[in-house]
Amino acid sequence: VLLPALASYSSLLTAAQHTLPQITALSLYRRISMRISTHVVQRSILYRRARHVSPEAGQLLQSECELWVETARQAYPAGGARIETPWRRLVQAGRIVGAVGDRWERILKASFGTVGDTQWEEEMEELVGGADLTREEVCIAARTRTDCTT
Repeated sequence: VLLPALASYSSLLTAAQHTLPQITALSLYRRISMRISTHVVQRSILYRRARHVSPEAGQLLQSECELWVETARQAYPAGGARIETPWRRLVQAGRIVGAVGDRWERILKASFGTVGDTQWEEEMEELVGGADLTREEVCIAARTRTDCTT
């Protein structure tokens, strides 16, 4: 299901890059990517039923989230961090549902525990690459996993 969508997305980015002025193409890229990212975060992660995703399915979902970014990097190789910006929430959500072992336990402890906001943000930066998701969203994403005990 994902491959046709990625192929269309890649074709759109390539066409925009070759036919539009660079500023227009990048602006279009940001708007489209942000909408896709928001849609996938909401539909695939935040609004799933609680305890519906197995750890293995979470790892697959994480790979799919990161594939969107990789597709964008291939289309805009010189874009750097600006290319990744619209995808940050999606990638972080994917890393939450795909976490295993100690990383998973630390996400649960930090998000459902009593750590302060500053410490929580530092933990999220280390564990998932940032704190673009709210603490509540992290908890919702974690609760989609079948092995979430809180």
